[in-house]
Amino acid sequence: MGGFEMIIIKTKDGDIFVNEENIGSVTHNREVHTAYINEKPIGIVTRKPPIEHVESVIYVNDQTGNEWKDTGSQVVYLQEELHKMKIENSFAYKLIDKLEDHLRAFSCEVINNVQYHHDKMPDDLCKLMRERGEEMKKIANGDEKWIYRLQYLEAHKAAVASE
Repeated sequence: MGGFEMIIIKTKDGDIFVNEENIGSVTHNREVHTAYINEKPIGIVTRKPPIEHVESVIYVNDQTGNEWKDTGSQVVYLQEELHKMKIENSFAYKLIDKLEDHLRAFSCEVINNVQYHHDKMPDDLCKLMRERGEEMKKIANGDEKWIYRLQYLEAHKAAVASE
């Protein structure tokens, strides 16, 4: 008794499992994201309407353990874009860390200047500079950035929903 051969057509709406035994051919058009199944009943090949929104086609053969996968150009493109975005995010996090270090150092410098040169500056300016220095140090040391991130994500969800 032979093994099974299966064709799995992945669409944005879900997977379609096709028993290869009843199929003459499957044509995957990556450009328009469709797949055509040509059946082979009793010597006549019939063609069904296309399957739309196809993301990939996978052929599985359990006898040989082989799997062939056609991911389609859109999937490959999105994988490449995801890789680029991961690199960009890594850079952005490193840049944020560096900017926080600079902000922290600058705010400490402002606070120290106020402390050491208080006698040469008006009291109201000293108070303002010290408060702003403490505020910037708190931002550099605190978790406010994650609050801003959550606010940004929520605003983005609302913008996408309104589109």
